[in-house]
Amino acid sequence: KSQKTFIIISHDRYLLNETTTKILHIERGEIRSFEGNYLSYLEYQEERQKELAKNLDKLTNKHRRELDWMRQGVKARRTRSKKRVEGFHDLEKDIRKLKDSAKRKLTLDLSHSGNKAKVMFEIENGGFSYGDKTIFKDLNLSLYRSNKIALMGPNGAGKSTLVKIIAGELEFTEGKINYPKEMKAIVFDQKRENLDPDKTPFEIIGDGKDQVHLPSGKTEHVNGYLQKFLFNKDQLNRPIAGLSGGEKNRLQLALFMQKSADLFIFDEPTNDLDIESIEMLEQTLIDYEQAVIIISHDRSFLDKTCQHTWLIEDQSIKVFTGGYTQVADYIVEKKLLDQLESQQKSKTNKNQTKNSDQMTYKEK
Repeated sequence: KSQKTFIIISHDRYLLNETTTKILHIERGEIRSFEGNYLSYLEYQEERQKELAKNLDKLTNKHRRELDWMRQGVKARRTRSKKRVEGFHDLEKDIRKLKDSAKRKLTLDLSHSGNKAKVMFEIENGGFSYGDKTIFKDLNLSLYRSNKIALMGPNGAGKSTLVKIIAGELEFTEGKINYPKEMKAIVFDQKRENLDPDKTPFEIIGDGKDQVHLPSGKTEHVNGYLQKFLFNKDQLNRPIAGLSGGEKNRLQLALFMQKSADLFIFDEPTNDLDIESIEMLEQTLIDYEQAVIIISHDRSFLDKTCQHTWLIEDQSIKVFTGGYTQVADYIVEKKLLDQLESQQKSKTNKNQTKNSDQMTYKEK
């Protein structure tokens, strides 16, 4: 509603789309300006990438023909056009420039363990307390093999506690949780305690070796594996203490995706990631056909990746079909109802105070 000028720096695409009319995109030392909201900019970017790919294809074909000409024998070299040789080298520069302009893509792959169980877990009358403080009571929930769940709730509502219970790090103080045989859940945590700041990405991923053994059974060189997560050669042997928040998050993703599981749980996976990396993680989760649970404040991310939402509220969980959008109206309405109830109570208390001043001693 504001009519004032403002600048927002954010990876929250939902917020950018709702509130901005111009995009300034800083990329590889250049600032690109675009008039319109974020969704319009995405469409423009998509068309631009298609155009770049088309031009790159044309230049690559031309380069192939010119390369054949350049490789001709000594006799041909003597009569070779100097201008055409210069054109060949310019062509190589143009191809490099176009490749640099293309989006660098994060390569992600989630590996399911192969467990055929249809139900990941069932919670029966689950309750959990920290001393006198009740976090959950009378929880009855099931998670099925293909479910993608957005886990929402205010800070301190119990999201991380529930995740720890599901992952087997905590137990319900009441009721129980039933798992199929050999069910394995792993958590992508927003904390970075497992990243030794003195070690390098190469040491963390390779663990003393130069090969990575992937869940698919394939073996890959550590350098090649890390390049899939957008690490360049200069960063591979740099101490982790010198990496940015986004680089540390990508390194955690690289570690995380070396494992296979029946259930992947993501706790704030988009923290510090740039928008392009968020979009690639988003697409990976859309394409993945097994169970995931996601805790995130990124509303657009939840909308695109999740089919169901579990909202923690009043020590219980309400289940919705759909991502954030399906829950948004309920949250707004509940907030309004709570405000109305509070105003009503305040009004009633004022009336009672006023009336008590007008009562006789005997009536009081």
